[in-house]
Amino acid sequence: MKIAPHNRTSQGFTLIEILVVISIIGILSGMLFTGASAAMKSAKKADAGNTAYNVRNAASAYFTEYRRHAKPSGISGNDYADFPTDSDYMDILLGADSDVGKTKNPRGIAFFTGKAAKKLSGNTYIKGVALEKNGGGSLWDPFGRMYGVRLDTSNKGRMDNPKVKEPSISGGSGSPEWGSGGSVASEADLITESIAVWSAGPDLESAKDNVLTW
Repeated sequence: MKIAPHNRTSQGFTLIEILVVISIIGILSGMLFTGASAAMKSAKKADAGNTAYNVRNAASAYFTEYRRHAKPSGISGNDYADFPTDSDYMDILLGADSDVGKTKNPRGIAFFTGKAAKKLSGNTYIKGVALEKNGGGSLWDPFGRMYGVRLDTSNKGRMDNPKVKEPSISGGSGSPEWGSGGSVASEADLITESIAVWSAGPDLESAKDNVLTW
């Protein structure tokens, strides 16, 4: 009896070949996801950096207009003060129709402009200004935290480097974090800045990925 030759095509793919293809697709998908995740993280950090510089520029413009720093009520410090970009601060830069806005920015000038933030949950927002009816609000970074500000309260044009004397701001889950591992022995003790702004970055536990304006 003559045996017909084996027809490879008619048999389709073997189980092993299918598993190999699935494995390759999984590996490629993982590589694409990792690359996309890294690109998204970089884009968020760039956005946080641009906004942080905009806050600093707005604060500088305020100083030029009023010849004093935009400082929230109740904030004190011999050489510097640390505080978040909550409504107590942003109402001043936004020219809000609020008590602090009218008192600290009587001309109602909007030194800072930005997009409205998206609400995540509760009182947590992301990427923009959590607007209030009075035209003020708090400013949030792309990672769900407010920005941190260090202000030269001595008007010397210099202040302690946050990388050496780390900021500590309390006030809830949305307050700026500094993270650990940010102190560097080779860093200068002082920075020649009157206004320094930062974002906690993607990793709230680490200071190494903080976004800084100095």
